[in-house]
Order: sequence, then structure tokens, then C-alpha cells
Amino acid sequence: MATNKLYQLLLSAFLLTASPILLTAQNGCDVTVDAGENKTFCESDQNVTLTGLIVGDFLDLQWEPAAGLSAPNLATTQALVNTTTTYTLTVRSRSSLNLITNGDFSQGDTGFTSDYTYGTGGSLGLLTSEGQYAIDDNPQDTHRRFADCGDHTTGTGNMMVVNASGEEDSFWCQSITVNEGTSYDFSAWMTSVNDENPAQLQFSIDGNLLGDQFNATANLCAWMEFSAQWTAPASAEVEICIVNVNLTPAGNDFALDDIAFQEICETTDSVTITIADLNATWTPPSQICKDDDIIILNDLLHAEATPDGTWTLDGQTVTSLDPAQLNPGQYTLRYAVSLDQCGASREEPITVVKPPYAGSPGPTLRYCEGTEATVILANQLENEDPDGEWRETSLTSGPAGSFNPISSSLEIADLPAGDYTFNYTVGANSPCGSSENQVRVIIEALPTVNLGTDLVLDCANPTLTLSSDLDATYNFQWTDDAGNLLGTSSVLTVDAEGTYTLNVVSSTTSCQAQGSVSVTEIEGNTITASLEVTPPSCFDSNDGRISVVNPSGGLTPYLFSIDNKPFIDYPEFQNLPPGNYEIAVMDAGGCTEVFSAVITAPSELQVVIAAEKTILSLGDSLQLEAIVNNRISELSWIPNPASCSDCPLITVQPQQSTRYVVNVVDEFGCRASAQLDVQVKRDYNIFIPNAFSPNEDGVNDVFYINAAEGIRLLHLEVVDRWGNVVFQRNDLAANDPGSAWDGRFRGILVPSGVMVYALEAELASGERVILSGELAVVY
Repeated sequence: MATNKLYQLLLSAFLLTASPILLTAQNGCDVTVDAGENKTFCESDQNVTLTGLIVGDFLDLQWEPAAGLSAPNLATTQALVNTTTTYTLTVRSRSSLNLITNGDFSQGDTGFTSDYTYGTGGSLGLLTSEGQYAIDDNPQDTHRRFADCGDHTTGTGNMMVVNASGEEDSFWCQSITVNEGTSYDFSAWMTSVNDENPAQLQFSIDGNLLGDQFNATANLCAWMEFSAQWTAPASAEVEICIVNVNLTPAGNDFALDDIAFQEICETTDSVTITIADLNATWTPPSQICKDDDIIILNDLLHAEATPDGTWTLDGQTVTSLDPAQLNPGQYTLRYAVSLDQCGASREEPITVVKPPYAGSPGPTLRYCEGTEATVILANQLENEDPDGEWRETSLTSGPAGSFNPISSSLEIADLPAGDYTFNYTVGANSPCGSSENQVRVIIEALPTVNLGTDLVLDCANPTLTLSSDLDATYNFQWTDDAGNLLGTSSVLTVDAEGTYTLNVVSSTTSCQAQGSVSVTEIEGNTITASLEVTPPSCFDSNDGRISVVNPSGGLTPYLFSIDNKPFIDYPEFQNLPPGNYEIAVMDAGGCTEVFSAVITAPSELQVVIAAEKTILSLGDSLQLEAIVNNRISELSWIPNPASCSDCPLITVQPQQSTRYVVNVVDEFGCRASAQLDVQVKRDYNIFIPNAFSPNEDGVNDVFYINAAEGIRLLHLEVVDRWGNVVFQRNDLAANDPGSAWDGRFRGILVPSGVMVYALEAELASGERVILSGELAVVY
């Protein structure tokens, strides 16, 4: 690596130029760079010497682009230049700001950490033991067998003296903060203090090796520099450590000084070598017409021409040509370009030509359709060149013979409404091209007045509104049969018959037209009719009906409505409940008459059931009578009595509570019903004792059952509290002690206690019932 306090390689020609501009680096870098002065050459393939001036210590340099350079990493190099090129000289150097604290150990044993221990002393001095270090200005002061050396910095300052061990321990570490993407240079100076077995050092950042292994030599007091570059992958605090990897402890002793960790600065300067290679080629226009657009002269340059030159027209500097400002004739146009001592030019003659002119047309001609007129189209142009040609360019041409291109005449009366255009062309063979202009003739359509079909005044339409669908761009006049003016708007309201005429004039074209409509009046007659009302069939029915009979008067056909509902064409309204109604009859002319009708409900059919009482004992009979307010044709009972199902008077003997219903129908089919609830008390007329004493004292010694006549005792069981049947018998005789139980079970009296009995009996009605209860046996 070449480092110098002043690195200067200059050519003698360079020294004759003005003082160079020196660019100074930032961030503590004191290197300045001057890439030299810009140079210009008229032709390509130039061999140019690039000479850079660098002041200050630096690591390396690089010229870019490197293509065509003989030695891009030297301050002075040869460049083969074919085109204008800017060369940038980049110099990398160390910042003067050292991020290592106490790197020269001038502050003593501080600012770093170590797996070694500070010297503890011994027979050979402070560093008698391996794996120890000391901060001193002479290694021999720490160990009498170490060399007598000065430090690297001044020769009299401190250094770190190390009696290395046989372990890979970090004898020096320090943490610093780095910035992401920043490149740094780490350096340190080392010398052997014992030539027996030189040390081998490894440097690392956060455990990752930095540079190659650094091997000391056997030369004592010969300071050697270690240097390596590193770029921070992220902004963080990192730890730098140094380890001795020569693990033979005898003689691997050394001294360390001037440890530095410095940001790498890049200082640049540029020099431009310009190859003029001037080109003044351009393409002259063949002929220029006075009506051509303004010509931007630089647009005439060839792609390879050198820009930023000077244009002159007949010696006058110009940047553009405005043909309108030039008289017809010939001029000399020149383009010249120069750069420093180099120059190029080209001049050509140009010609300005007067273009043909088809004249200036007048305003558009407008005529109403059918107008008798002849138009000479040539009279509508001003200042046109003669000997041109006329042709029709309308989208839809007029009738044959209406246009004469020789005389430019146009017959207006032959043309239907439309937009007609006619073009005049002159100068078909002119180098400036032909000129064409247009005369426009518009044939306006006559207004269309459509008042519709003839109208009728009647009851539905006592007045009529006459109107036109034309908009407000027209003027309107309504007149009657006598020509009297009735109105001037597009709408007219009339209430009398007659013929009404509308005259319409366009306010934009003055074209006019008219239309008429006839209005007749119908004399309406009074409408008469009769209403037939059919009442509902029954009191609560809604089947009443109203019929319109024999309508007359007015105009047929008729329509009919009830109570303001929509009109229908059928003269009868059905399914009506009792009430008041209004029937409207409307004829074809919209005349309407209203008639009133009342539907009355018939008397209500009513029936009731009469009975002497409604609560019976079981087995009792009762007479029921249906009483009706009108004559009936049908009668029925529910439930159906056995005696007579359609008799109004029946006798019933219910065995349980029953609801009796009677339904009746009168001669009109109207129905009514009534109901009566009869309650039957459930008294079976059976007496069962709840205790007896079979002690043979002649009082209540047996258990038997009393019952009314007609009741059969079918089966009796007595069960003790353990579920044993102690007595049972079928077909017992009621009211008979001979059918009684004497209290014995298998010939032995049962003990006193409570028994349970169950009796199945058949009532006089044939209904079977089961009665149960408790029976106490006492002594």
C-alpha cells in the first residue's frame, strides 16, 4: 500500500496552468483531490494524459470510467479518448477521527477489556507469568528478557506489552458504535519483544474474523502494521477483539501500539475531456411557401449535427423562419458551430414561393324551402385566384341540374331542405399545393304544424286544449273561421265548435307554415234509467242485488258505477249487503246521471230451546221445546232423540251432562240454531260402610252393601295393607247381610286395621262403574 504525506505526479504542461481547485474531504479526512483542468480537442482518437493531484495520506485511488485508461489506479495515466468523457478520480483515505479509545495507551490501562490479567510480578519482572499484560514505555521494564524498544507513536510513549499464553484468549477488546453501510479501516502496530517464537494474531468484529492472520517476525523492535477494511451491515454497537493463536507459550511475546478504527472517506474530483468533432450538416427545405408554418431551424439539423450553433439568413442571425414575413424570392441560410478553437459550418440557398389562394368566403346563405332564387357561388368569394374549379361536396347532393359547376350557379327552388356545400379549388399544380375554400348554402325546412285529428266537445270534454309541439323558437297566431286572432302562444283553449287555424313563423329562419283542426259539439240528452233492487235472501246474508233497467238518453254505449267505484260495462251489481247505494250511469259522451237505491234486510230467523229445568239427577227425564219466530221447513236435534228427531217437542233422559242443539231452516233457506246445556248429577244410590266390628256382639258384625233398585253388584274385593285379597265375591245381593263378609280370612278373623275395597257395579242405565275406598276393621 502506498501512503504519502504528499502524493504529487504532475506533467510540466499541467504546472503551467492556473492554480488547481482542491476538493477537501469531510468527516475528519484531510485529503484533497484535483483531477486537473478540462481540455478540448477538435478530433477523436486523442491520447490524453490525466494527472491527479492528491494532498494527504490515502489508501488507494481509482479513475472512472476505466475503459481506455492505461493505469486507472495511478494518479497519472494515459487515456485514449474517442468521445467527450468525464473522468472521475476517487481517493479513499482514513478519517483523522479514531473511534478507538486510548488506542496509543497514553492514558494507561483503560478504555479496553482483556481476558489476560495485568502483570502480577515475579523473578523476571512484572510480566513473569504468561497470560498477563502491562502498559509501559519499554518492554524490558516489564520482563528482563524482553527487548529494549520504544513505542510506535513517538518512541517514548506507552505501548501494551503482552506475555502471551497458550490459550486462545482475547488479550484486547473494545466496543464501539458503527453506522449501517459505512466502511471502516482497522489498523494496529505490533513488534516482537522475544525472537524465540513470534506471535500470530487474529482480529475479529463480533466474533467474525477481520482480515487475514497477522504473523509477527523475529525482528525485535521492528514495528509492523496490520490493516483491514470492513463495512457495517447495520447501525449497532460492535466489539473488536484481538487473539494470539500461536499457542506455544514460550517466546510468543509481543508489544501492541496505535490501534485505530477509522471511517473510510471517499474524496472525488472530475475532469472532462471534450472531443469537439463538430458537425454542421442540415437538410435545406426544397421550397418554402409564404403560408407555411414557422420553421424552427434547429429542426433541420441532422441527428449527428452539433447543437447550439448559430443560424444566419443573408447574414442576419435568426433562430426560426416565418415565411409570412418574407417576400417571395431566394435567400442564403447558414449554420455555424464552434467550440474553443474548433469550428464547422454549412450554407444553402432557399426559395420562398407565393401560394395559391382560393379566396375568402362570405357568410352562410340561408333560404326557406321552395324559394325562387338563383345564387352565383363565385360572388360569395373575395380575392380568389382565377381559373379554379367548382364542385359540390354536400353529404346529400341536390337534384340533377340544380348546380352548374361551370357558371357556379345554384337553383334554390329545386333543393329540398338540407345543408349544401360547394368547394372552389385553385393551384392544383403549385409547388405549395392547392388552395380550397367552401361556400355553404342552407335550405331551411318549413315548419310542420300538426294539430292532430278533429276533436269533439261533450260532457267529458266541455273545453278542449289545442296545441303544437313546436318550441319557443317559433311565433304563433291562432285564428277562427272568420280570421279573428285568438292567441299568440303554442296553446289555445276552446269551448265552441268551429275550424281553428295556427300560423307558425320561425324566429330564426322566418320560414312559415300553417295547420288547422275542426272542433264539433255534441248535444247531450238527459240519461234515464230504472233500478231493480233484490234484498238479501237472509238476515245475515250479503247476496243483495241492484240492476239498472232500460237506460236511455245520451250516447250509447253506457257504463255503470256503484258508490264512486270504477265504471264497468255490466248493468248489475251483486253480492251486496243491506244499505244505501248510489248508482251512476255514464254515456259515451261522458255525461253522467246518479240514481239512489236502498237494500233492506229481511227479518231474522230466531229459535230458542225451552225447558222446565237444566239440572237433573241421573235417571230423570226432561221435556225440551224448540220455539221458532217464523215458519220453518226443516228441524233437527243434536244429539238425535230416539223418539222424534224433527219434532219441536221432545223428551230426553241424559245419562250425563249434555249440550242439546236444535237447527232450523225456513222456507227461504235461512238457518238458525239454539243450544241448551243440561247438567246430570252423578248419584249412584249405592251405600258402602267404611267400618265394621266382627266381634259377634250382634252389632255391625258383618260388611255388606246397600243399593237402589235396578243396580247389580258384579264383583267385590277387599285387600289388606300387604296386598293380600282377604275377601272377594261375584254377583252380590244388595241390601242382604247374607252376602256380607264376616271379617274372616281362611276361617280366621283378620286383625284390626284399615283395608281397601273395590266394587264393580252396573247401574240401571247399563253403565258400569268401579267404586273404591277404605274399610276399617275394629274390635
